[in-house]
Amino acid sequence: MARYLFTNGTIITMEHEDDQHTACAVIDDVIAGTGTISEMKKLLVSDFVEVDMHGGVLLPGFTDCHLHMVLSSFFTMNLDLAKVASVKELLTIVRDRTGEVEPGKWLLGMRFREDDYKEGRMPTLLELDEAAPKNPLVLLRYDGHSALVNTLALNAAGITIDTPDPEGGVIGKKDGKLIGVLKELAIQPVISAMPIPEMEEFRRGSMEFVQRLLSYGIVCVHNILQTGEDGPSGGLGPFEVPIFKLFESEIPISSYPLIAAPDAAEAVKVIIEQFGGEKKDGRVCGGALKMFADGTFGSRTAYFTEDYHDQPGERGMLVKNLEFLKQLIFSAHDEGVQVAVHAIGDRGVAEMVDIFLEAQKSLGKKGLRHRIEHAGMIAPELFSKIREAELILSFQPSFIVSEGSWMKTRVGERLSRVYPIRSAIDGGIPVCGGSDSPIEDPNVMAGVWGTVIRDGFTADQALSVFEALSLYTRWAAFASFQEGLRGTITPGLPADLVVLDKNPLTVPPESLRDILVMRTVIGGETVWE
Repeated sequence: MARYLFTNGTIITMEHEDDQHTACAVIDDVIAGTGTISEMKKLLVSDFVEVDMHGGVLLPGFTDCHLHMVLSSFFTMNLDLAKVASVKELLTIVRDRTGEVEPGKWLLGMRFREDDYKEGRMPTLLELDEAAPKNPLVLLRYDGHSALVNTLALNAAGITIDTPDPEGGVIGKKDGKLIGVLKELAIQPVISAMPIPEMEEFRRGSMEFVQRLLSYGIVCVHNILQTGEDGPSGGLGPFEVPIFKLFESEIPISSYPLIAAPDAAEAVKVIIEQFGGEKKDGRVCGGALKMFADGTFGSRTAYFTEDYHDQPGERGMLVKNLEFLKQLIFSAHDEGVQVAVHAIGDRGVAEMVDIFLEAQKSLGKKGLRHRIEHAGMIAPELFSKIREAELILSFQPSFIVSEGSWMKTRVGERLSRVYPIRSAIDGGIPVCGGSDSPIEDPNVMAGVWGTVIRDGFTADQALSVFEALSLYTRWAAFASFQEGLRGTITPGLPADLVVLDKNPLTVPPESLRDILVMRTVIGGETVWE
């Protein structure tokens, strides 16, 4: 029987802010107790291993409530353009990569952000063709809702100047010519044209990404998986569930599936047959249906009630028509499965809230804890409706970290309505936090820093450090019906834990993102150190 005593540090149970101790006992894979060192030694009796935290802090292991596991593994094998500062630098990176691969091999880059480029623009189609003359090239914007592609990629996807915009998407054109920019659902044909990587290559990417998650103290993910091509994974989508299942036994991190499927019945089937879910008391336990309503701030496709501040006349879009979204939510509510719907613009969020309210009034309250993912902009008067609809707001603090330098240019004086986590909490609305990896880095402590400091955003929506940590612990557990399984250091719960080198409740807030994970524990065993 394995016994561990965590000492020489602070135990923050996350049950409430003042519940702190000097020791924690673990027996086998379960938390046995918290208290003083002498109390825990009596509990363990003998033959225990003492884990010296070197003055650090023990917290419940973190949960990322919005993450694309297979897509993140896929992108791990490709170019990361997050730190590129100019068009010139981006093109140089592409040219260098073309020299490393054979002609015809697809090149994929991710997380470019043109707002901060020195030239103040995206590269042109001509520049992309010159940088990659023999390789189809796809560069995904950091939000995943716009792409830059060269002519070879356009040709492979069958996109010409005569190709009409798909419903919920835009093919960039100017002066009767393609410009190499695709938005929203217009990206799917190009992604679908890309070849699927070899399984061993995928496995390497998967294991590398898992180690990265563990290094951030993440022990559970709300894992977005597609069943078809409708979604950000495109042609990879139909393979996501089988690919994940292929490597699942090698992944120590728990997975709560958010299944992007064409209808509620298929999502329920996958949750039950592939992930061990069950239908109990009229509710599907073990996963949720994932949906997409609108776009993003960065691509100016999030659905607004008023114009974008920096592009008069533009208000974004719904990526599916409203009646389709309504039918899908109604069928999911009737089926008893939780819904997690992507909605960022204030009008997009408002439309979804109205549908959830209508479903609840028509079909009854079922305690399904439906979620709005991202909840980017919310009008103050909408919070009472959100509470009435019993919704959870699933925010991505990583967006706050990355978007502060340009968000005001998009929304102007509406900045205080962007990622309004403080207003949600004060309004009695459950919240949780995630990263949307691979769109953003899943570094939890960076996300905590973002919600506390809110650099580039209004300070009135800032959280306390304890609240910020709760997004990834006890509140994250509630968002997946797992409050009896994880999220706090409570006797009887699985020993899924993280040791930090400093106490986030006592360090200067500015240094929160510099805190390091020293140890990640799953089921009582150290899986990363």
